[in-house]
Amino acid sequence: MDKKASISLFISLGLVLLISFAVFFFIQSQLVSIQEEETIQALNEPLHIAEVRKFVSDCLQHAGKKAIYKVGSNAGYLSLAPSPDYNEQGSNAPFFEYLYVDNRALPLLIVGDQKRLRSKEKIESLVSNYITVEASPCLKNITIFETQGFRFSYPDIILGSPNSTVTTLFQDDVTRVTLAWPITIIRDEQETKIEEFQSAIELRFGFLYSVAENIIDQLVQDRTLNLQNNCETLLNNDPNINVYADTNPQVYEYVVRVVDITPLQFNDIPLRFEFGIRNRELLGECIG
Repeated sequence: MDKKASISLFISLGLVLLISFAVFFFIQSQLVSIQEEETIQALNEPLHIAEVRKFVSDCLQHAGKKAIYKVGSNAGYLSLAPSPDYNEQGSNAPFFEYLYVDNRALPLLIVGDQKRLRSKEKIESLVSNYITVEASPCLKNITIFETQGFRFSYPDIILGSPNSTVTTLFQDDVTRVTLAWPITIIRDEQETKIEEFQSAIELRFGFLYSVAENIIDQLVQDRTLNLQNNCETLLNNDPNINVYADTNPQVYEYVVRVVDITPLQFNDIPLRFEFGIRNRELLGECIG
């Protein structure tokens, strides 16, 4: 290797490292800002109110994480079969509109020339439904604070009730959950009313969804996509996001996994958005 080639290689490696560090510190700064928001809110309230808020936030986080991992592994569905408890209609697609992998069905998100990806708003709504149902038993345990002299007044948390409404918002760097739940807290004859609770879930489903949608849109338009040549554009130079395409060598079938390894920093498993593609051509992968 001549001197000029060595210098070019050194510069390229330096740029890769610089971009990686920049993205890492950006993600860290976003997570710190989320924590700062919650801290500021806690400092502006009495300690016992902050404790109640944290309890509710933890309930929302626990149910929210389960919902996000479910829709990620099922191509945007909580379950492929109808699930009336969450108003999930399921896929209802014929058997040939799935790929079958690891003993389970995975929806095809391109059928013919049609894009079958659910809207982000629809998935947000389903995650909200899941949280409403699954967080309810946890939230009822708020009565544990009665041993500390608390008294509570609040409506039951029921899916569809205007008195207990969950809203989910997928952002690129975080998932935000808001629970509109009017609750009255009485302690030492002091009455406090809270109308709304919030929780920030450090899962970047919104970003994974955007990457998946971009891949699908390009395949609908061009039928062929070289992932390796488009990694920087697709992933916005984020070294924590990878795209894997497992192929069936006999036919044009691919299981596409858009994976975020950031949750490993919080002892969670990587988050993925997984879906099937048929009769299109995917070349290469994006591995940070």
